[in-house]
Amino acid sequence: SDIPLRPGLTCDAEIVAGGTVIVAPGVEVRIPLGTGLRVAGTLRAIGTKASPCLLTTPGASVGNAGTIDIAGGRVELTNCDINLTLVPYKNSILACGQSRFHTAGFITTAPNSFLEVPHTVVLSDCAFEGGGTASISDGNVAWRNVQLTNPSPIFAPAVLGGFAVL
Repeated sequence: SDIPLRPGLTCDAEIVAGGTVIVAPGVEVRIPLGTGLRVAGTLRAIGTKASPCLLTTPGASVGNAGTIDIAGGRVELTNCDINLTLVPYKNSILACGQSRFHTAGFITTAPNSFLEVPHTVVLSDCAFEGGGTASISDGNVAWRNVQLTNPSPIFAPAVLGGFAVL
């Protein structure tokens, strides 16, 4: 069933298996430092070029942001500006299209990811800029027309299975 998502979380929250949350164009979803959203169901944020969705952590910095843990669920992001951490776990799907990852925008596989595969990450027409980065190992990864500009001075701009993509 579809349920509304309040724009600002104040504690950890979960989209349960079978549940779907749809974020409308122009909506800003704020996940504060120290909190996270666990997705076992589906999170769908579908913005437009004129009115993108914003997934952010106020006051975030590189390596220090709220998280969306994709725990066996599916996250679909189209025309989104992303300034938080996305973590796909086992049996998860992360699909991003026409989206931008900013300062704290970060995709990383779960800790001990070799125990957590397979997960699937699909990026199409996305940009990592101003520090946004990705570190993805194992699992299934598909990238198409992905731009990396002004990488983070702390993290490699993108790492796939241990190999830098420049």
